[in-house]
Amino acid sequence: MSAGKVFHPRRKAKAKSGNYYVKFRRPSKFDNDDLMEIREFEQIVSHALANTQPKFLRQLNNVAVVIADEPTPAQRQELKLRKGETLYGVYEGVPQTRRGTGYSGVLPDKITIFRRPIESQARSVAEIEELVRQTVWHELAHHFGLDEARVRRSEIRRRRVRTN
Repeated sequence: MSAGKVFHPRRKAKAKSGNYYVKFRRPSKFDNDDLMEIREFEQIVSHALANTQPKFLRQLNNVAVVIADEPTPAQRQELKLRKGETLYGVYEGVPQTRRGTGYSGVLPDKITIFRRPIESQARSVAEIEELVRQTVWHELAHHFGLDEARVRRSEIRRRRVRTN
């Protein structure tokens, strides 16, 4: 699925990692205040990736992390989102558990983090950071082959561990 927008040149993420890139897609028009917000959001996503457990970072393979304002109409349709529903992120690609010996010469998988839905849900920068951290973890889990049900169960276990 293609988002149909132009990407800025890719920048290698500043984390000790496997093969992943962070790409930032900017809206076509923005003022200086919005630009600062976008840069802050980019830093939050980069920080969330950099703080992913090293054992997972080392195993990342052929995946790009992209920031977009909102899901595209094609993404909304593909995911069967109803009016009023949105999402914070999406993984598009071939999970590592489904890659066979013929997996080579392919474009990177893509994890898209959606800025506006996250910002509209959060009431503070700390909440934005937490939602981004959770979303990055969720989408990375899909990259490693977990289906939605397993990701949800893992999230519940992670919350229990954090509250104890």
